[in-house]
Amino acid sequence: MRFLADGPSIPDDLLLARDQGRVIFFCGAGVSRARAKLPDFFGLARKVVSKLGVDQNSPAYKLIQEAQEIDRRVGVPGVISADRVFGLLERDFASRDIEEAVASALKPSAGCDLTAHRILLDLATTPEGAVQLVTTNFDRLFDDCGRKLPTWQPPRLPNPLHQNEINGVVYLHGQSTPNYTGAEGDGFVLSSSEFGRAYLSDGWATTFIREILNKYVVVFVGYTADDPPVQYLLEALRKASGKLENAYAFQSGDYDGATARWQHKGVEAIPYSPDNEHAALWQSLEAWAERARDPHDWYAKVIDASKKGPAAVQPHERGQVAHIISTYEGVKKFCVGEVLPPAEWLCVFDKYRRFAKPGSSGSLGHKGPYVDPFDLYGLDSDTTPSKPDPEDHYAKREAPTNAWDAFELNRLDRSSIRDENLAGFRGHWANHSPRLVPRIAQLGVWLAKVCDQPAAVWWAAHQLSLNPSIQEHISWELERSNRPIHKDIRNAWRSLFEAWNYVEDSHRDWYALQTVIKTDGWSSAVTRRLEEVLRPRLSAEPDFWGGPKPPALVPDRENGARLLRMDVKYPETHEAVTVPDKWCAIVVRVLRQNLELALALEHEIGGYGLNNISPIVQDSIEGADYHRTHGLSAAVIRFAELFSQLSKINRAAAKREYLSWPTDDDTIFARLRIWASGKRSVVSDDDFGKFIASLSDDAFWNSYHQRDLLLVLANRWKKLSGKSRKLIEEKLVIGPKRWRREKIAAFDSRRAWSILNRIQWLQNSECKLSASTRRQAKLLRAAVPDWKEDYGGKAAESLEGRTGWVRTNTSHEELAETPLSLVLPRAKERSGRADDFLVENDPFSGLAAQRPARAFAALTYAAKRGSFPNWAWQRFLNSEARKNDKARLAWLIAERLARYPNAQLATILRPATDWLQDASAKLNKDCLPVFDRILRKLAGVLRESPNEGRSGIVRGSKEPDWTMEAINSPTGKIAQALFNDPRKDNLNRNQGFPSEWLIHAEALLALPNGLRRHAIVILFHNLNWFFAVDPKWTEQYLLPALQGNDTDDRDAAWSGFLWGASIPNRELYMRLKNDMLEFAANPLPSRRSYGEIIAGMILAGWGTVDNVTGERCISNDEMRSLLLTVDDEFRSRVLWQAQRWSDEKNENSHGRWGGQLSELLQIWPRQLSARSPNTSARLCELAFSSGDEFPTITALILPLLGKIERDHLILPELRRSGDNIVSRYPEQALALLHAVLPDNALAWPYGMEGMLKQIGEASSALNSDDRLVSLKRRWNAR
Repeated sequence: MRFLADGPSIPDDLLLARDQGRVIFFCGAGVSRARAKLPDFFGLARKVVSKLGVDQNSPAYKLIQEAQEIDRRVGVPGVISADRVFGLLERDFASRDIEEAVASALKPSAGCDLTAHRILLDLATTPEGAVQLVTTNFDRLFDDCGRKLPTWQPPRLPNPLHQNEINGVVYLHGQSTPNYTGAEGDGFVLSSSEFGRAYLSDGWATTFIREILNKYVVVFVGYTADDPPVQYLLEALRKASGKLENAYAFQSGDYDGATARWQHKGVEAIPYSPDNEHAALWQSLEAWAERARDPHDWYAKVIDASKKGPAAVQPHERGQVAHIISTYEGVKKFCVGEVLPPAEWLCVFDKYRRFAKPGSSGSLGHKGPYVDPFDLYGLDSDTTPSKPDPEDHYAKREAPTNAWDAFELNRLDRSSIRDENLAGFRGHWANHSPRLVPRIAQLGVWLAKVCDQPAAVWWAAHQLSLNPSIQEHISWELERSNRPIHKDIRNAWRSLFEAWNYVEDSHRDWYALQTVIKTDGWSSAVTRRLEEVLRPRLSAEPDFWGGPKPPALVPDRENGARLLRMDVKYPETHEAVTVPDKWCAIVVRVLRQNLELALALEHEIGGYGLNNISPIVQDSIEGADYHRTHGLSAAVIRFAELFSQLSKINRAAAKREYLSWPTDDDTIFARLRIWASGKRSVVSDDDFGKFIASLSDDAFWNSYHQRDLLLVLANRWKKLSGKSRKLIEEKLVIGPKRWRREKIAAFDSRRAWSILNRIQWLQNSECKLSASTRRQAKLLRAAVPDWKEDYGGKAAESLEGRTGWVRTNTSHEELAETPLSLVLPRAKERSGRADDFLVENDPFSGLAAQRPARAFAALTYAAKRGSFPNWAWQRFLNSEARKNDKARLAWLIAERLARYPNAQLATILRPATDWLQDASAKLNKDCLPVFDRILRKLAGVLRESPNEGRSGIVRGSKEPDWTMEAINSPTGKIAQALFNDPRKDNLNRNQGFPSEWLIHAEALLALPNGLRRHAIVILFHNLNWFFAVDPKWTEQYLLPALQGNDTDDRDAAWSGFLWGASIPNRELYMRLKNDMLEFAANPLPSRRSYGEIIAGMILAGWGTVDNVTGERCISNDEMRSLLLTVDDEFRSRVLWQAQRWSDEKNENSHGRWGGQLSELLQIWPRQLSARSPNTSARLCELAFSSGDEFPTITALILPLLGKIERDHLILPELRRSGDNIVSRYPEQALALLHAVLPDNALAWPYGMEGMLKQIGEASSALNSDDRLVSLKRRWNAR
C-alpha cells in the first residue's frame, strides 16, 4: 500500500504487523542525515581525520581518499567499508581518542530538525505504548525528542524472549555521552575488531538480533545493503538460517536495483525514489506515523474518501481501500455507517473487472463513451495493461494471476480457517455449505447493504454464482429493508438467484443418466431425473450494451437498456435416448411439463424466444441442423418425436395427452396442436375443419407455423368433407389482422401476399379449392401486380437460419455480347448477392478470367473517358488468370498503366502493385524499358499520394509488425518486384549492381516515413545478398538504418533482416555483431517475436570458430556478458537452441554442438541475478534430457542453479525420463533435486514422491544421505 502516489509500496503484512506491535525498527545513519543533517560516512571521516590530525600519508587517510574516489568513479557505495577505515586508525590512535573524535563529529547543531526521529519513534510505538526501536547510530537525537524513554546499550541489552522487556531505544553499537565528548559504557562498535567481537567471536549482537528476528518483524531504515552492521549481521544470520522471513529494508532506487542489493541478504527491499532528498520516503513514513498515532482516524478518513466512489480517487487511494478490506477488522469498519462506500467498489475488489476489456456502454443505436475500466478502478500495485485498439473487437485482456483480488483468500484468511469452513465427510457439514472465512463473510454483509444499487446487480451478473449465505443476506435485505428499493433491482436479484440455482453441469448429468439407464434400465426415478436433466432454466448475464462500467442509475427500459440480459437455457442432449413403449406415456407427460415451464419462462423474459421455433417437419435446407438440435426447437422436436411414438402404440393415451395441451397458447402448443392434427388418430376428418377454424388469427397466420400448417392441410385435404374445406377456405381468404400502427396500404399489400402465397402453395400441392376462393385470389392478384406465383411455391419453406460458404457465380455470357461501353455498368448492376444469399454474382471476374482481352478493352475504354473504377481494376488485375497471361499481354497492361495520370493511377494503386509483383516474374530483357517506366511511375504516385500507399494491415494501437505491413503494402510489392528483374541475376561477389536497377531501389528508400520502412523491410530481407554483391552501396544506403536515431527505421530493418532467419556470412556477421548484441540486450517491444531468431544467430556466432586464429565470432567474454544482461526468456532460448542443435540427428551438427554445449555451460554466468527460478528450471530440463551426458551436464549446471518457484517448476523431461535417468544416475539426480526444490514441498512438481522413492531404490546407500533425508522430511511435513 502507498500513502502517497509516488511513495514506496509498503507490504500489507508489514503494515498489519506494526499495528499489532510486532515490528522493531532498526535505524541507521540515514535517519540522522535526513533532516538533522548529521554527516555521512565521508563527512564523518573527514571530521575525525581532522580532529585526530591524521597524516596524509597514513594508510587510513589514503583509504578514505580511495573509498571516495571509487564511490565517485564506479557508483558502487560501500566497496571500502567504514569499519576498515577505523580499524586502521586504531593502529595509530587510542580508542578513547577515536571515540572522542567521532562523538565530536556527530554533535548536532543547536535546534536541529528532529522530525525524522519523531516519525520513527511514533512508528515504533506499539498500541500498548511501548517503544521498539534499535539504532546503530551513536548520536542521542532519539533522546533529544523529549519522550524520556528507557535506553539500552552494550553490554546491558534487553532480552527479546522476555515479555515486554523491549521498551525504549536500544543503542546497539553504543551511545555518545550527553555532551558528545566520547562514548558511554563499553564504547562504540566502530572498527573491524569491534564488529568482529560483537558479531563473531563474542557474538552478543548476533544473538540479540537473531532472537529479535525469531519473534519480531524487522524494518531497516537509513541503511544501505553494504553498511557494516548489515554486512556482519545479516550475512551471518542468512548463512545460518537461510532466507529471513521477517525483514524489510527501505532502499532508494528502482525495483530491480533495490531488490538486487538486498536479495542475497535475505531481506525484502521496499524501493522508493531518492529525489528531493528522499522526500518520497520521509513523507510516506510521516503519513504512516500519523496512521500509527491514531489508526481509527486514518481508517475513517480513507473510508470517508471512498464514499465518493472509486473513480473519484487516485490509484494509490484505491490501494489504501484495498489494504483496509484485506483484513476482517478493516471490512467491518467499511460496513459501518449510515452512508456506505458505493457498490461500484466491487469493480476495484474484483480483478476481472479492473482488467476487463475496454468498451462503450449504451443501448441499441445509442453508443456511449469509450471506457477503459483500468483507468477507473486500477490499483497502484497493478501491472498496467496494454491499451487495445478500440476498433479491434477481437482484442483480449487477461487479468494477471497474481493481481490482488478481495474475494480470493489471503494469508490471514487461511490462518483463520476452522472446521466450520471446510466441507465434511459426514454430519452437518456434509450437506451444508461450509461457512465463509470471517473477512469474506463480512464482505458479503457489505454487498447486501448496497444491493439496492445498480452497480451491485451489474457486478453480480458477471459472476457464475455467489455463496448461498451471501445470497441469503441479499434476500433478507430485499425483503425486510426499510429502504425503498427499485422494483427492477429486486426482480434482477431474484432472477440471478434463480439462474444461480442451476449451475451444475447438465452435460455430465445427461451422460450420468444414460449410464444409469444402460445399467439398471428405466424406472420412476429415472423419469424424475430425466425431467430434472432436461428442465429449462433461466440464465442471467450482463446486458449486452452495458459496457465495462456499471450503470449509475437503473436503466431506462424504453431505450432498450436493461440491468440484465435474461435468457432461457435448454440442456443439450447430444444423442437421442430410446424410451421403451412401457414408459413412453410417462416420459411424454414429463417432457410436456418441461415445455409448459419453458412457455412460462419465455413469457417472463419477454417472449422473444417463442417466435422462432423450427418446423417439426424438417425442410431440406443445408446448414439448418444446429437450430433444430439446440434450444427450444430441440425440446419441441424431441417432444413431437416421442408423441409420434405414443400415438402409434396407444391412441387413447395420445388423444388424452393432446387434449391436455393448453389451447390459449399461440406459440409452442399451437405449433404442436397444428402438427398433431395431421394424425387422424388424434383429430378426425370431421373435427379437422373445426380445429383449423378455431385457431386464433395469431396462430393461423404465424409465419413460423406456416410450414407445419400447410403440410398438414395438404396431407388431409383430399379426405376432408366440403364443410371442413369451406371452414378452412373462409379462414384463409379473410387474411391476417392489421398490425398496430400499420398503414392501411401496407396492410392491404401484406394481407394479399399472405393469402395468395398460401392459396398458390395449396393449389401446387393438388388441393382443390372452391371457385369462390379462386375468384378472391384473382381479385387479390390484380391488387398486387408485383406478386408472382413463384413466391407462393416457397410458402412452405422453413424460415430457419442457414449457414454455409458463399460461392461466387462468375457467369459472364451476357457481358460477352454487351457493347464495350456498357460492359462495366452492366457488370456492376449484375454483381452482388443472388436470390440465394449464399451465392455472390460477379460476372466481371468471369470475364477477366475467361476473356481478358475484352475485359481489358472495357477498362481501357472507361479510362479514356477518365473513369477508373477500383472494383473493376481489382477484379481484373488480381484475377488468378493473370498468372497465366502471356508476356505480350503483361507488357500491354504495363504500357497502359504507365501512361495513365498519377492522380488516376493512385485510385487503383493497390491492384496495380499486386499485379506487378506477379507479372514481373515473366519479364524478359525485351520488356525492361516498360518495366522501368512502370516502376518510375508507381514510385512517383507513392511520392505524390503517400496515403494511398498504406499497408493493408491495420495496426490500430498495437506495436507495428513491419514485416506483415511491408508484404501487404504497395511499396513492399514494388520492392519484391525488383527482385524479379533479370538484370540482377548471376551477379558475382563485389561486382556491384546495375545503375538502372539501383535507381529504383534508391527511389523506394527515398519515400517518406512508413512507405520507406516497407522498402527497408524487403531490402533487409536480402541483406546477405546485397552485402556480398555491393558492400559499398549496402554500407551507404542500408546499414545506416541500424545505427540511426529513427527507431521505426531501425525496427523495420531488424524485422526484415530477422524475417529470413538465415545466419549472415562471416564478413557481414562481424560487421553486424555489435548491433546484434545491442539488439539482443535491448529489444524493442515490436520485435519480441524475433527473440528466438536472434538468440540462435548469437549462439551460432559464439559456436563458429576461425580455423586459423581459433577465435570465435562472439568471444566467451562477450557471450557471458550478454547472458548476464538479457532476461530469462532470452537465456532460455539460448539453452533451448543449444540443446536442439546438440540433439540433431545430423552427425556433423551433433558432434560439433555436443562438445560445445559443455563449453557453453562452463562460460555460463554464475552471478545470482542469472540464477533465476526460470533459468534454473531450463537448466534442469537440459540436464534431464541429456541422456548419457547426464552426469557431465549435472556437474556443470549445479553451480549455476537457484531454487525454483512454483510457477517455474514445470519439468516434463524430468517426469518423462524419470524411469531411465533416475535409475541410472541416482546420485546426480538427487544432487539436482536438492539444489532446486524449494523449501515448501507443496510447490514441488507432481510425482516427486515417487522420484525420491526411486532414488532410494536405485542406490540404497543414498537412503542415509542427508540430502535425501532432508527432502523426504520436507515432503512428509508438507
